[in-house]
Amino acid sequence: MTARHDESAGFRVKALYTVPELATLIGMHQRTLRRWLAKKPVPLLHVGRSVAVPLIAFREAFPEVWASLKAVSEFGPGVCPVCGAVVDS
Repeated sequence: MTARHDESAGFRVKALYTVPELATLIGMHQRTLRRWLAKKPVPLLHVGRSVAVPLIAFREAFPEVWASLKAVSEFGPGVCPVCGAVVDS
């Protein structure tokens, strides 16, 4: 069973994300994220069939994506005050 995520509420910061959760959060397919994770030294935690990614390790391996996530979480849904882009959350 997977936890439901309310897209309108933004994202909750957790220490660990499963690969599907993290892929949804950053807006990419799970397989693409798995390829990214395989190319960088990101420690993965295998619990049964689930694979979890420590958020701190993701932040260190992908600082550009982390900065984007941080910016989106600060703006929330609406329009970016700097560039005018529509932010879905």
